[in-house]
Amino acid sequence: MKIVAVLGSSRPESRSMKAANAVLKAAEKKGHEIVVYDLHQLDLKGCSGCKTCREKNTDCIQRDGLQTYWKDLHTCDVLLLTGANYHSQVCGQMITFMNRHYCLLDAERNKRLEPGKKLIAVFSQGAPEVYPKYEPHYDWFLNNFTSKGMELISEIIIGGDSDLSENSTIMCRAKLLGEQL
Repeated sequence: MKIVAVLGSSRPESRSMKAANAVLKAAEKKGHEIVVYDLHQLDLKGCSGCKTCREKNTDCIQRDGLQTYWKDLHTCDVLLLTGANYHSQVCGQMITFMNRHYCLLDAERNKRLEPGKKLIAVFSQGAPEVYPKYEPHYDWFLNNFTSKGMELISEIIIGGDSDLSENSTIMCRAKLLGEQL
């Protein structure tokens, strides 16, 4: 199984990265291939609205740090996304990344991804772990991926009050998720 992880935090030791890394380490132990894109380290450009992708039925033509991502996306089994919540919304680099998926619909709005891809989301927020106000924001973000045919299999929300010690509920859930892929 091939797992593509897109890490949206600007901090390598962030809470979302810690949980995502637990998923990835457990999956790697099971023998799965892991490909990581750290958005903070990439030259990431926003969608320019050129519409070349739809007119030519192709992936985004922009020359930036996502060029190899498109091939990996088409050949992966699982896409893992992480991001922090800043000012009540998923962080800016993840929204820029999300917008680039405009290319996954053709001119007739047919999906360009093969069905069956699994989606995992790991979000962190300063608010408490259970904070219904943010749920619609995460749903809006993830809809961009599920509307392209991906199946959301797990969403981990890490609050400012969450315990991330090795044997905490969240970290055990992250490890189990990686083991079950």
